[in-house]
Amino acid sequence: MNYYPKNMIVSISARFRRWRLIHALLLVALFAAEALIFYVHVARDVAPFYPPRFDQLSFYLATYDLIGAVHAKGLSALLDELLQPRNATGTTFVMQGALLALIGGENRTTILSINLLYLLVLQLVFFFVIRSRTGRTDYAWVGMALLLSAHTLFNAAGGIYDYRIDFSAFCLYGIFACLMVWSGSFRHTSRIFVVVLAGIFLVYHRFFTIIYVAGVLGGLLAVEIYEIWQSSSTGRKTVAVRQARNILLSGMMIAVVCLPRLYLSRSAIYGYYVWDMCSAMKSSFTRMNWASTPLPVICSSIQDRSWLSMSAR
Repeated sequence: MNYYPKNMIVSISARFRRWRLIHALLLVALFAAEALIFYVHVARDVAPFYPPRFDQLSFYLATYDLIGAVHAKGLSALLDELLQPRNATGTTFVMQGALLALIGGENRTTILSINLLYLLVLQLVFFFVIRSRTGRTDYAWVGMALLLSAHTLFNAAGGIYDYRIDFSAFCLYGIFACLMVWSGSFRHTSRIFVVVLAGIFLVYHRFFTIIYVAGVLGGLLAVEIYEIWQSSSTGRKTVAVRQARNILLSGMMIAVVCLPRLYLSRSAIYGYYVWDMCSAMKSSFTRMNWASTPLPVICSSIQDRSWLSMSAR
């Protein structure tokens, strides 16, 4: 039996749609204001000056080299970049910067816009995931305020105005985390494929994040296994089994797609994260008069091991 008049139901539904439209327009207005502030600052304080810091400069040079390769060889140069074994940190960041420049113009402002786009996508996903999980739009706006107040967004090194891999990787990891929450911690099987795509894109974007992805999935799997073992509720065990299965499936799909690419760059990864790190540590120990301690000896032994040395070449 329906206790509510039909016209009341229609009125509530219309009011709900109207409020959703208002919040959508507010979100668009916020994004427009952010874009305006971003481009004004870039035009006044970033683009006219030489790029500071070596990492940022190296990413700019790699992007311009790829743009030149696309002009010379066509779009096949993008595939070559995707499978480039000399890439030690990631393989899609420079590609995205080059594509953006080919579409919007080959200048620093266009290339740097990749950071703005990632921030906008992160905010969009963050807003709708909070609203979908809580049913409260006001909570979503509070979450947006907290996100935009994060100091990370404006770091001189790795912030939104710095063209290096750090900021976009930060946004991608945030998107990946939001999608895991959206999937109900892998409770909804139909949603895990979106999570997997985000995880694969994150790892291809920055290889090092495979550790974060594996750690998060491993931790969640351990929680579900403990729940299966300890829970006395049959219903809760059934849900935990489904979640554990989905986590395993997601991890396997990410591993199948990502591990071959990491293996292709194994020598570059070793050289960047192990060999160079040990060299920097030995130099630091020498400057601090720690040369007589076991630490420089450990670094040298790691570098001198024959199988590792062969990988670094």
